[in-house]
Amino acid sequence: MTPEMLNAIARGVRDGVVFRAGASDVELRMLEERIGLALPDELRAFYLAHDGAEGIGVATNDDLLAVGQIMESWMVLCDVWSEIDAEPGMWSALWLPVTDDGGGSFLCVDLGAGAGETPVLRYLHGEPERPRIASSFTQWLATVEWTCRALEPDASGS
Repeated sequence: MTPEMLNAIARGVRDGVVFRAGASDVELRMLEERIGLALPDELRAFYLAHDGAEGIGVATNDDLLAVGQIMESWMVLCDVWSEIDAEPGMWSALWLPVTDDGGGSFLCVDLGAGAGETPVLRYLHGEPERPRIASSFTQWLATVEWTCRALEPDASGS
């Protein structure tokens, strides 16, 4: 994840994306304490630089959550799924929601995938599928960057 990648995302979203100022180390440690796991380096680095974003939904149909929103969404999902006798794979407390589409679906970083892996999966509200959409948070951001570059007007202004 590079500054160039984030700048391309900001330029490519026509209505304008606003990356928030970074979260504090204290906020990230509070999140880690709540979930009982250390955040992957790529996620920690992103959130120290930018505590989510406003306006990214134009490219992804999701809002990139701030640390406090991540914690709140994760707690709600854990509470809901603790009360349901669900099939395995429907929810895991090792899935950390990082985006929200406003309709109960999230992109989640799978913190339990294995050594050094941080795949991103789509938690679809009301659906049993949990498709893997990227091999890492950084790869997902690269996909968003590509989409945003495609949205940029070309040199002729079209």
